[in-house]
Amino acid sequence: MTEDFDQKPGEGLPWEEYVALARRRVWHFAIPFFLTWLAVWAVSWFLPAVYRSGTLILVEQPSVPQQYVVSNIAGDLQDRLNSITQHAAMEYCRWLSKKTNKQYRLPTEAEWEWACRAGTTTAYSFGDDPKSLGEYAWIEDNSEEKARKVGLKKPNPWGLYDMHGNVAEWCIDLYKKDFYSTLPKDKISLLPFSPPEDTRYPYVARGGSWIDPPEKCRSAARRFSERSWLKLDPQRPQSIWWMTSADYVGFRVVVAVEEDPRLKGIQSKVNWFSN
Repeated sequence: MTEDFDQKPGEGLPWEEYVALARRRVWHFAIPFFLTWLAVWAVSWFLPAVYRSGTLILVEQPSVPQQYVVSNIAGDLQDRLNSITQHAAMEYCRWLSKKTNKQYRLPTEAEWEWACRAGTTTAYSFGDDPKSLGEYAWIEDNSEEKARKVGLKKPNPWGLYDMHGNVAEWCIDLYKKDFYSTLPKDKISLLPFSPPEDTRYPYVARGGSWIDPPEKCRSAARRFSERSWLKLDPQRPQSIWWMTSADYVGFRVVVAVEEDPRLKGIQSKVNWFSN
């Protein structure tokens, strides 16, 4: 379904090989779903839930995080929400599902790439030339070192904005480097995904961000969370909600037309005792 992009900055394949890899793509799923045309932005963010004696208590007030954690959304509420953990994004989806009586969740990695590509097989949803990326994405060359308001660049062919750049987007999958190479190549694998576990890391984030060069914003580029994303958090144990050093990660949500049984009611398994 996708090739890896796990190298450190400055390493990896020549650009021509990235393009060749994209053209050798083999799809492994097909299932209808709706993906929000914009990422979740700050004004729509609420503290998802509080637990008391095992009961889910919904909270109506917007959550006000520590300023040092989310300085990039402290100004305009139409900025993309960022700096939250994959656990927090999943709990937001659970809160929203309770509020609307519809099941919202994070996209699987396969769904995310399918939506990003929008029927294309090129390195980006608009073609192979990285020189055109600035028309579609906020990246290291044009972002002025911060996340930007949603929906200001051109959308992909399916009308989805900011699928490349701005902030990377959480997927539901626990990251496994060789996960897709284990799928059969001679038949369809319906909605492949790597289920979340009770560990804090590593989870998949896709799309690249405002800190990244063009090759990290390709439709196929993969990123995964790691402990360094919390390195400035002074709390002990460190937060399961906010990331002090990853203000380039956000999310958008999915509603499946007919939900896969494996994903019905799926929720984060992370807690304060998780490693």
